[in-house]
Amino acid sequence: MTVLKFGGSCLTSQSSLNKVLEFVKNYPNPIIVVSALSGVTDSLIDAANSGGDIDGIIARHYIKLPEGIEVNYYRELNEKVNVLKALLTIYSTNRNSKFLESHIQSFGERFSALMLKYFLESNGIKSKNLESEELGIKTFKGFNNAIIDSQSSIEPLKKVIGDTINEGSVPIITGYYGVDEQGHITLLGRNGSDYTAAFVARALGEKEVVLFKDVPGFFTADPKKVKNPDFVSYVSFDQAYELSSYGAKIVHPYAVLEARKGGARIVIKDFNDGKTGTIISETNGDKIFVTSKRKLSILRIIVPDASNISGILFNILNKFSENGINIIQNFTSFSVLNIIISRDNLMDAERVLSTFSRVIEYKVLHQNACIISVVGNFSIQTQNRIHLMILELSKKYPDKIYFSNISSPGISIYLAADEDIEEDLVRTIHEMVGNGL
Repeated sequence: MTVLKFGGSCLTSQSSLNKVLEFVKNYPNPIIVVSALSGVTDSLIDAANSGGDIDGIIARHYIKLPEGIEVNYYRELNEKVNVLKALLTIYSTNRNSKFLESHIQSFGERFSALMLKYFLESNGIKSKNLESEELGIKTFKGFNNAIIDSQSSIEPLKKVIGDTINEGSVPIITGYYGVDEQGHITLLGRNGSDYTAAFVARALGEKEVVLFKDVPGFFTADPKKVKNPDFVSYVSFDQAYELSSYGAKIVHPYAVLEARKGGARIVIKDFNDGKTGTIISETNGDKIFVTSKRKLSILRIIVPDASNISGILFNILNKFSENGINIIQNFTSFSVLNIIISRDNLMDAERVLSTFSRVIEYKVLHQNACIISVVGNFSIQTQNRIHLMILELSKKYPDKIYFSNISSPGISIYLAADEDIEEDLVRTIHEMVGNGL
């Protein structure tokens, strides 16, 4: 068995579905994980926030099927549409409900799994769409960047998928979401279907996860920001995790962790030509990468009573986690914690911090920040040399580079800076590290 994940761009038209069919036929006993069609998740968010019409979303899932199969497909699709409409109506009166918001966003994957099931069946491949709650994929830590609870999820998932395979059906699994202890739908974050696929492979003991995407994999920098970066065929788990955590949008960082735990390699395939792209495994690549993450904010938290700093910060971080606020990076001194978070989380973070106003002081240091990361397989000497070169850049950009640090010895260095100079920094650093280091 092989776990195949198809991204949203792989499912957007009849011709792309035909390509999916050919890829599926190449793998004996495939297990399929799907994303929502490209743009559908954003459209669902817009529909929830603005009360917009969902007819355009539904129309994107209309496909040509034989008459007998078509009737069943549209009946099931309409059943799901009616549930979505009911949720949107309820959400319009309670826009602060995180679990309703997450539930609404999960319908992109529900629609695409159903669509692919009927498409494959119309081409002679018996299939069954399996939604995450049916599989028993349990999560914890918030609604927007939840973590899969493997201890609670592995056995139920193995049973449902095993039963499906024994029936002679190909499992088609909804990626991107799970269910918390209260039965609320939770989201795994963008590229969350990668995470689902890697977890499924780990649960089943499979040794390869194939991610079909509209890009071949990792480059030494974003081709949209740097001219002609090198394509990289092999990336280690450590490198892929750092790159994915700090801006490279190729694979979900937790997918990398799940693959490593399960001893499975991740193979990225370019959906356009089917060729193998980057392979993520224990093998270290020999390239140095520069990646970046935008739309960040930096907060400073000061604890005047240093005798209780650890307890206070523990409680704050716990509250952040409960509210789905992900800390991207932090810098700690004796009684001060500087944290970098998504700018989208800034208001929620300030709301949480205001509840601790009796024991802390806080301020927004920089509202429009970015992180630049340099990732590789370094000797300590090389890593220190690159770090010193980065520190020299602060002379070129006075008051624009805020912090710099070695994040993971032998793997990465990062700096926090003003968002305005992000692309210039990426180009400059990529050129620096490409010259003999």
